[in-house]
Amino acid sequence: MTAAAANYESGSVNTYIAGGTIAAGSCLKYDSTEGQVVVTTAVTEIVMGVALDTVASGQPVQVQTRGVAKVLTSGICTVGVEVVPGASGKCVTNASAGATAVSFGVAEQTTTADGTMLKVRLIPTLRGPANT
Repeated sequence: MTAAAANYESGSVNTYIAGGTIAAGSCLKYDSTEGQVVVTTAVTEIVMGVALDTVASGQPVQVQTRGVAKVLTSGICTVGVEVVPGASGKCVTNASAGATAVSFGVAEQTTTADGTMLKVRLIPTLRGPANT
């Protein structure tokens, strides 16, 4: 998948180094090594962007940080709800998350299956627990 195919509208795209294997559409967080990113593993992690490419560890990866992005889902997501990072870099809805979950955007469509791509409006200013 190319960066152009993943973007629905203009957003901010930056290049980082993959700190592990990353699939296109994965929610990403900063790695402990400066300049590197890795997939999220929990609803409590802060999402810094979404991968636009599938890459191996050590390779450059383009990351979208604003606008509407295609994000991998873990199960059912409903249009209009906040989404939070989940395991393996997939997003989940706040209804399936705990009180300490950190939202990173709003679903712009509904999906019904694990591993499908969901249009998400990235809202990096969402910081508090999604369920409060």
